[in-house]
Amino acid sequence: MTRYSLREKLVSLKGLVLPVLLIVGVMGSILTGIASVSEASAIGAAGSILAAAVLGRLDWSVLRQACEETLQLSCMIFWIIIGATALSTFYTAMGASRLIEGLVLDLEVNRWLILVGMLSILFIMGMMLDTVGIIMITAPIFVPIITALGFDPVWFGILFIIMMEIGFLTPPFGYNLFYLRGVAPPEVRMTDIYRSVVPFIALMLVAVAICMVFPQIILVLPNAMF
Repeated sequence: MTRYSLREKLVSLKGLVLPVLLIVGVMGSILTGIASVSEASAIGAAGSILAAAVLGRLDWSVLRQACEETLQLSCMIFWIIIGATALSTFYTAMGASRLIEGLVLDLEVNRWLILVGMLSILFIMGMMLDTVGIIMITAPIFVPIITALGFDPVWFGILFIIMMEIGFLTPPFGYNLFYLRGVAPPEVRMTDIYRSVVPFIALMLVAVAICMVFPQIILVLPNAMF
């Protein structure tokens, strides 16, 4: 077995310097309030171009290919958002949200079953709609119900966000699946990507269950701050 010295191990880490700086720049600008999420994405794009230039990999062909792939993915995602927004607007205008809210609150069942049912609905909707459409449909219904049932809205908000993140992985309309398909080699099929995300979805569902059983995992930091 080959053994490496401490110096060799440290030298091998130099390839991580630029990616780590890029992550710190993007996340740090968001957490410190310097930039919004959209502005931070611009910082990430600029940082990626700078990193490519530092590594000597930046040329017009690379820049053009990146722009073309970004345009294709953006157009595809915008069409998904347009369809989901149209559906959610029609749904809300019909008054279905208020009807469902009243029906759920009249059910004589354990409040935890209602919560699990809500999260299950979010999981199923994540397979078919984008996060914007899901939020527009469910948030006006779920938040008043959660408050009326006595659950902490901050705690539910984090569970909601995790379920939205799972939606990014659930086929057939998970955004991350399309991102992966756009950057994957041609021999990688969409069905291969669908199968590959199953363990990650399972892990995230386990995380949701743990956060439900132990709410303080979510609430300890908000309680300490506020």
